[in-house]
Amino acid sequence: MKKVFCIVLACVLMFSLMVGCGSTKTPANTPANTSAPTATTQPTASSNYDKLNIKISLSGSEQGVDYLSAVKFKEIVEKESGGQIKVEIFPNALLASGNMHTQLELLLQGDTFEMAVLGDHVLVNAVPKLKVINIPFTFSSYEKAEELMDGTGGEWLKKEFAEKKIVYLSGLHNGLQQLTNNKVAVKTPADIKNLKIRVIGDVQNGMFRTFGADPISMSFGEIFSALQNKTIDGQVNGFQTADSINLSEVQKYCTVWNATYATFFFVANDAFYARLNDMTKALIDKASQEAAVWGREYIRSTEQEIREKWEKAGVTVIDLTDAERQAFIDALEELRSSIKAEVGEEACAAWGIK
Repeated sequence: MKKVFCIVLACVLMFSLMVGCGSTKTPANTPANTSAPTATTQPTASSNYDKLNIKISLSGSEQGVDYLSAVKFKEIVEKESGGQIKVEIFPNALLASGNMHTQLELLLQGDTFEMAVLGDHVLVNAVPKLKVINIPFTFSSYEKAEELMDGTGGEWLKKEFAEKKIVYLSGLHNGLQQLTNNKVAVKTPADIKNLKIRVIGDVQNGMFRTFGADPISMSFGEIFSALQNKTIDGQVNGFQTADSINLSEVQKYCTVWNATYATFFFVANDAFYARLNDMTKALIDKASQEAAVWGREYIRSTEQEIREKWEKAGVTVIDLTDAERQAFIDALEELRSSIKAEVGEEACAAWGIK
């Protein structure tokens, strides 16, 4: 019996050795001295991105194109980074207690948020020559504005912003600005006289003073209630921006005059941007540009729809003839010349202004 037991034990040991040798057999097409990486050691594309939580501050509401474009940016970054980079969006200047000027200061500091989508009316406080974009009656179409934004104008923006420690990433339309009011169907400069118009920035202030109106400054969030309470008679904004606060509910007339052009810019604090690795910078650049292109198309594609919606709501929409528009241009010639002299030849050349 003892002899049989020894024979069985020997067979078991031999079988174990054969199985053990079989488990180390080199797989086909794999070098004998190289082991295949496991799921925990195999490098992934996302691991090459910085691990970040980016806060983006906006001035507009959740219905505005700045917010919607920021959402597109978030989608692109989080998807392509495999979740390595997270993006949080804060509308209505929440991180700056609703104050747009404080918002700019915080962007420059870079402690409260790292990125922003801000309008030219905010960033002009850091880059005064940015008002070149607002010279009245410069742009009559979005196509021309985009051509310059992606060309000489964009290169000028990068340089000017960099001097103020701001990284320019991309630009999109806030809209060609139209005039709305409750009192008169505006067709001539004389029609604007004595109207109380909400304005933002030096250029709009100068425009309406030239027309004999009473320009009043207030935050974007105050416009609807001010119109309801008759604190103001009207305001100036692009169709999409105005519709984001349901302006058709409190306005009777809209004059389509394309008087000024307003923009939003994807920007970043330069110290934050400088700390990023090259792969992360490339992704942020790409996502900013794609989100801006999406926002531009959104503005172009929705304006006619919004106009029709307003007309159904009872708003009278007035399209100026070329001769009527020229009367406004002629009335503002002195202001236009003054701004061109203020911003200088380089800025004007970059934006195709003669």
